[in-house]
Amino acid sequence: MPGRYFGSVNGNMIWAGLYLARATGDAAYLGQAVATARAVARHLGDATGVYADLQAENDVTEPLVEAMYDLATAGRQGFARYWLLAAASAAASGMTASGTYGRFFGGPPPRAPVTAWQVNGGLTLALAAAALDPRGRPADPGFWRHAAFVRHDLRLSGRPVQFTFTGRAVAIIGTIGEVCCQPGHAQVFRMHANDGTGLEQLTFDSQVNWFPHLSPDGKQIAFLSFPQGTLGHPADKDVLLRLMNPDGSDQRTIASFFGGQGTINVNSWAPDSQRFAYVAYPKA
Repeated sequence: MPGRYFGSVNGNMIWAGLYLARATGDAAYLGQAVATARAVARHLGDATGVYADLQAENDVTEPLVEAMYDLATAGRQGFARYWLLAAASAAASGMTASGTYGRFFGGPPPRAPVTAWQVNGGLTLALAAAALDPRGRPADPGFWRHAAFVRHDLRLSGRPVQFTFTGRAVAIIGTIGEVCCQPGHAQVFRMHANDGTGLEQLTFDSQVNWFPHLSPDGKQIAFLSFPQGTLGHPADKDVLLRLMNPDGSDQRTIASFFGGQGTINVNSWAPDSQRFAYVAYPKA
């Protein structure tokens, strides 16, 4: 499909071509592997050439990194080595303070919790880069440290989208070619209560997020996260009770239990904003 591709699929094709060539002696397989890898390096990246996984929520990048590594070492392809080192350097520029990599290699660190399979590409890149260039270092580890999130709602409508910014770089966060929001992917938003303007999305992860409740002091939002793909807010699910700041920052899980519908349907904050009541289901 136009604009849709999977790093895992491309990685598997590259790896298969490389090892089929080795097993059969047929150089055509190697040629196909190299052609696929060159297409990835040439077309599936941002303006600086750093790989960008537009399917980051339901794709895993590790197979592509491993395939490029095999191509750089066993296949002796210099462009694959350059691709890996450039992507590893970019990934290191967007790590959180706790060492978590982002879903994208050339952008700010994640503001919301992410799953291990979404971010394993960054760690795999670090291992590959260390093997290829043991003395190497990321070009600018703190590049995105002071990045500010600015809401600017732009939509594709038949003509190119243009915008200007002041700074060293910009990372565009959003969806392209999709209709938001899809069933089984509920997210938390906020807006001005008086007129409904200023709509702003606060959660961006793969969880299905429901029942946001603002604390009486206005400093925290409690909400419930269902597993990815959950339709609606059913009962009898393994769920997460989470907190975040009113602007969506500092998202964290405070409890994990069996629950769902009825767990926090109504605001259950204590008047002093220090406690929160919820319902968990006992498992038989």
